[in-house]
Amino acid sequence: RENVFDDLSSLFDLKETRDQNTILHYKNVYRKHGLTKCIYSDVPCSGEFPLDHLLPYSFFPNNSFWNLYPIRDTSLNSKKSNHLPELDDTLTQRIKSHIDKCLDFEDAFIQRDIRKLSYKLTSSDTILKAANTEKVEIISNHIFNNFSKLKN
Repeated sequence: RENVFDDLSSLFDLKETRDQNTILHYKNVYRKHGLTKCIYSDVPCSGEFPLDHLLPYSFFPNNSFWNLYPIRDTSLNSKKSNHLPELDDTLTQRIKSHIDKCLDFEDAFIQRDIRKLSYKLTSSDTILKAANTEKVEIISNHIFNNFSKLKN
């Protein structure tokens, strides 16, 4: 995994910290827009639900909206720990749906994350200019590619 981590670290600023303000911001955005179903179980989250780093923060230190998902309780987060979840068709669709819904929000943090990813992948802001369906594919493919790298 160290080589994969080196490859991934070249794409992202590893000085990024587990910024609780960003995580809280996304939790509030998800709550405001009703995006509160657990990414793993599809069960509605209640109260102060946690957000999980889909790609574990210990291997992929990134607090972008496309890596933070609601989960029903902290025990699920502890159980997953720094492991990758099983990426089946159901989870793949939930990830794409989450990204698609987030793209409809007029949120500066989400736009920042897309701009940051766009520059990392293309050295320009071309992803920002794409239609939402294309953005969903680009962002989800980025996640799934990194899933594969981390699995190996």
